Amino acid sequence: MSIVPIPGKQLVRDIGTGGRWLFSLFERLRQIAAEQNRQAAFIKKQEGEIQSQAAEIAELRLTVRALQLREDVLLAKAETAAAQAAATTVMDLARRIGRIEAGGKAE
Repeated sequence: MSIVPIPGKQLVRDIGTGGRWLFSLFERLRQIAAEQNRQAAFIKKQEGEIQSQAAEIAELRLTVRALQLREDVLLAKAETAAAQAAATTVMDLARRIGRIEAGGKAE
């Protein structure tokens, strides 16, 4: 039977120090992995919000385009109504002038 030497105090301290260092290294790696997971979840959330905003922007663009087209139609109708009103006024004025020239009474 051989005799197993008992480790010295310095070796025991070195093993303890190395173990604590290794444990702190693993703990730090765990913290980094947890932070990466949190950041990945945050990025996915931001990606979803960006996609939602992109869809909202596309919808707003369609709405603005529809309103622009509606405005163009209303403007065309207003121009037509103004032209018809001007034509009616000119015809009424011409009719009155014609009556006055004919010696009639203006309405």
